[in-house]
Amino acid sequence: MSYMPKKVIMEVYFRSEGLCELTGSNYRCEQHHIVFRRHNNHDPEAVINLGWHKHKGNEGVHGKNGHALDLDLKRGLQMYYERKGLSEDEIYIKMGNKFYDTDKPINGDVERHFEKIWQLYHEKEYVYLN
Repeated sequence: MSYMPKKVIMEVYFRSEGLCELTGSNYRCEQHHIVFRRHNNHDPEAVINLGWHKHKGNEGVHGKNGHALDLDLKRGLQMYYERKGLSEDEIYIKMGNKFYDTDKPINGDVERHFEKIWQLYHEKEYVYLN
């Protein structure tokens, strides 16, 4: 298990209500750093609660067929940061010193996830947990 600040763990759990943020499943949900944790991006937006099938199952981000989902999450996060108005340098650092091709379409569930995140954190009077 990787290190994640308790505030972020609680924020993501509260936001997701303990369910997979892509499918709504409650089966063996775990939090996943969208960008590899050594880059220390502990923004709540950069962490997603995933059910087992989307996390470690064959089609999950760590599964044998999950590379496309992993890339979609990274592209979705990068587009979120662009929408948020971060500079290219800030995005580059938050994305683990990489840029992803955001011209490719992303999975609809991933797109809906980041739209929900945008609405939650930017269009409503939302306060992060303390």
